Amino acid sequence: MQPVSLRLSLTAAAPHRWSILPPALEKASKPSRRKWRRDDLIVIPLGEEIVCPLCAPELARRLTSPRDLVDQSLIRSDLKRIQWIDWFEANNLGPPPAPSMSFDRSFLALDAAVNGLGIALESCVLARKELESGQLVKAFPAKSRDNRYIGHYLAYPKSGSQRRLARIFADWLINDTSGETRL
Repeated sequence: MQPVSLRLSLTAAAPHRWSILPPALEKASKPSRRKWRRDDLIVIPLGEEIVCPLCAPELARRLTSPRDLVDQSLIRSDLKRIQWIDWFEANNLGPPPAPSMSFDRSFLALDAAVNGLGIALESCVLARKELESGQLVKAFPAKSRDNRYIGHYLAYPKSGSQRRLARIFADWLINDTSGETRL
């Protein structure tokens, strides 16, 4: 029987919008039709994202160098700012092979990696639980360059009726998430 080359792409659409915000902040968080100028906003970066190859520990034990990725199943997160081509370029490896699997949600890519289906290029912040539990490990700690960027910001108007609530939320968010990017 001839080996079959397969590329899997899975899309997971959420039918309902949910929120953890209290009703007053939920109302304030709705998209506005107003075109905001940067000068009208308070913009707070929400921490640095570190994106690196993550895989199950059993798979990591078989990898000796970043060049080994050429022969591995790469897992793509479609909506990520940093893609495999960026990571390969940052590590001077030339163009990457085509990913074997593609997901539109990071949690699906991480789950595939946890289950040993390949190597996901993902945020260490999003994979914190799996990294802390040992379900995932960095494929090449200290042997490769991670991609780093600030990808999430909180922005709210400098003035207006919801400014005080927005500031309270910003303070809570910053204090609650401090230290999460240190993996």
